[in-house]
Amino acid sequence: MSDVDSKFVSRAKKRIKEAKKRSRPELSDYWSWNMLNYAVHFERYKVVNDTIERIDINKVSLEEFVKKYEKPYKPVVITGIQSNWGALQKWTLHRLSKKYRNQKFKCGEDNQGYSVKLKMKYFINYMQSNNDDSPLYIFDSGFGEDRRRSKLLEDYDVPLYFKDDLFRLCGENRRSPYRWFVMGPARSGTGIHIDPLGTSAWNALVQGHKRWCLFPTHTPKELLKVSSADGGKQRDEAITWFSVIYPRTQLPTWPQDCKPNSMHIMAEEPELATIADSVDVRFSTGVASDSSSSCSSSSSSSSCGTDDSDSGQESLTPHKKRKICKGTPSETQDCYISSFT
Repeated sequence: MSDVDSKFVSRAKKRIKEAKKRSRPELSDYWSWNMLNYAVHFERYKVVNDTIERIDINKVSLEEFVKKYEKPYKPVVITGIQSNWGALQKWTLHRLSKKYRNQKFKCGEDNQGYSVKLKMKYFINYMQSNNDDSPLYIFDSGFGEDRRRSKLLEDYDVPLYFKDDLFRLCGENRRSPYRWFVMGPARSGTGIHIDPLGTSAWNALVQGHKRWCLFPTHTPKELLKVSSADGGKQRDEAITWFSVIYPRTQLPTWPQDCKPNSMHIMAEEPELATIADSVDVRFSTGVASDSSSSCSSSSSSSSCGTDDSDSGQESLTPHKKRKICKGTPSETQDCYISSFT
């Protein structure tokens, strides 16, 4: 290894260690991050009973989509959307590491509500070399307001079904966060949660694999929470949810009216998939964080205000006692890159 490479690895380890300490102070010791050994036994959590319907955007009109899926709050996987997206070629680890090498992306939040960020070059190094039970992952809503990172907006288009966006009437300066760049290694992801402000979200998977699990609105949250006895310090993490709760949902004893819709999406398919995940707006939601919320410096040369929330979902923890909404997902994945709007 050359001196330059050695210095980079040393700096990367230091920056990653600092980010992990700030994001998850409860995991104070190095061994706490991988004590459950999920990296070795991850294969068993890759199996999901996929029950989600697939449709082709070229064969289903907007009117038919609204009638069959949007109005009844029915989640669906939509194929054929990304065929002309630049993201298919540009959102690879190699090209992202070159174009956004020194740009900082949000991968967590500290106990004071400040963003935890890593430069892309350090995060990719972490993605390729960690064996953490529940790794850090990028979940960044501020990329669209940053001069350099906003170039990502040129790489994808809002699908026809979702162009009618009422929140745009608030104006860009007043609307809540509504788009996210998401990127992470295997075993990373969000725990069980509800999306903010009664919104209906669409997710586009560009690279890798992801798994989702969605529940009816009336599902008791007590069924879905991981207890401290089962999950310990990792109780709110996606990998823990899929290892503890998901197997229970497949048993005959699980309430039939609370059966989940689940899916496993692989971006290597000929037509990459997009998720339409609807939420029943009759129930209150609110804005909370996946592990990140306020925004501090968004890149090495620009910043956004501390009141800029980065919330993409609300976790069902003892401190957040809101009703679970239709289309509530838990997701865990292998290495992946996606957009979330």
